[in-house]
Amino acid sequence: MPFFTQKLFLKKPTETEQVDFKDYNDNLDTIDSAIQEHVTEKMAHAEFLSLYKLNKDAFSVFTEIQWKRKNGTLAKRSVLSGGTPPNYLNKTETYYGDDGITVKATKTYVLTYDQDNELISEVLQ
Repeated sequence: MPFFTQKLFLKKPTETEQVDFKDYNDNLDTIDSAIQEHVTEKMAHAEFLSLYKLNKDAFSVFTEIQWKRKNGTLAKRSVLSGGTPPNYLNKTETYYGDDGITVKATKTYVLTYDQDNELISEVLQ
């Protein structure tokens, strides 16, 4: 039975196990995906971006936020959805390539509120 790394949960066979090439390839895919996600997220935040708030609901919550580059192309978009305003159940973040159209990564979070309707968690799905 393999051990796992702490951060990416990569499979690490014990000294007595033979390497399973499916596990090896799965590890490579996990590393590749983690690097792509990290680079894409840093790309959207490393630039000087303009912020646009859109679609204000009856509770003054903006349900869409866009970050655009100096040339006007979309770098990142965050959208609240589901639930009953102002307690939205989901937040979806989309990261875009240099053209502002090509989707590079998407992250979805489930939102949870306490008894006072305060946001207490955003859990990545």
